[in-house]
Amino acid sequence: MTSSTKSSGSKVIDRLLGQNDLSLSSKKSRALNKKNILEYDSFNKIDIGSSEVEAESYILVDPFKCINWGYSDRNNFDFGNQDGLELSIKENGQAVPAILRKHPDKPEHFEIISGERRWTAIKNLRKLNNSLMLKAIIIDVDDNEAALIQINENQYREGLSEYSKGINYSRLINNGVLTRKELEKNLEISKSAVGNLLSFADLPEDLIISIKDMTKVNSKTSSSIRAFLNSGGSLEDLINCSEIIRSGASWRKINEKITGDSVYQQSKKVVSSDGRHLFSWRKDPNGNLSVSFPNNIINNVNHSDLEILLSDGLKSLLNSKV
Repeated sequence: MTSSTKSSGSKVIDRLLGQNDLSLSSKKSRALNKKNILEYDSFNKIDIGSSEVEAESYILVDPFKCINWGYSDRNNFDFGNQDGLELSIKENGQAVPAILRKHPDKPEHFEIISGERRWTAIKNLRKLNNSLMLKAIIIDVDDNEAALIQINENQYREGLSEYSKGINYSRLINNGVLTRKELEKNLEISKSAVGNLLSFADLPEDLIISIKDMTKVNSKTSSSIRAFLNSGGSLEDLINCSEIIRSGASWRKINEKITGDSVYQQSKKVVSSDGRHLFSWRKDPNGNLSVSFPNNIINNVNHSDLEILLSDGLKSLLNSKV
């Protein structure tokens, strides 16, 4: 990875890990130059100048003196094959150190910036070996830098859902830890893709509770659900679709279940008694209805007359409902 292609998260890690001492002071970390910057590769290997330090470059920390950082982004359903990780650590040891910072309020305690699954595994394995410690690198970072490191680490993480990412990104932005512009830059994805991720935070809590496991729900589906609700769609209809939403179904499939008619989702022709095509109902992927007239109708009627006819007809229908 060259310096020109690194995200801010990688650069933060490079800067903060540019010392042989793995517990870094703020002044030291900010005084690094190109000669002692570390090349970061998910801690499988750290390159210092022309020499290489393997993953054994770490300190040992009591796992029970660690707590999650306040912006931890992994939900309970995001832990993946935790049993497999614990077995691997039990048989082969912890291959990759966790990234920690000193707790601001509790002396001799640390916050987990990255490595929650490893930390959880070590805690569980302490039941079998009470001397087992967590391999870690301690860094001195503020919340903004920690968030950038976390974003950079996301691409290496197993099983972290788009839901968990989106909810955490929203918290970081809403609490002023990170700007949306920083998020877009470090994720290296489009504004619309970031918007899709952030849409998870707008989904009603009742729907989230009903779905239970958001692991397979992608951000595009979340954005479509938000648009459906914003356009007046029924929350109850979505809750009734919780099972297929949980399965990772596309918005098209979800909307088909809501309408009960997959053909109607695309278009539905309305014809006269003599079989003439008068107009079609159309529904877009967000569930919004529109009316479309065929060319042989729209080109042979006065548009002003049609507007008056439609307007008067709708008024009459609405008045009859009062």
